[in-house]
Amino acid sequence: MVSNPGQEEQVDFGYVGRFLINNSIKSCYVFCMTLSHSRYSYYEMVTDQTTHTFTPG
Repeated sequence: MVSNPGQEEQVDFGYVGRFLINNSIKSCYVFCMTLSHSRYSYYEMVTDQTTHTFTPG
C-alpha cells in the first residue's frame, strides 16, 4: 500500500537478550520504526516495549 509522506509509520520490537545495565540484568529489545512512504527506518536498543518508548515528550 502506498501512503503519503508523514501519513503512516510502522513500529515493531524484537527481543535481543538480557544484558547487564547499571549492575542489574535487564531484558533488551530493538525498537524499529519504519516510515511507510520512504521506507526509512530507525532502530534503537531499549529496555521496555511501552508506548512511551516511541512517543515524543
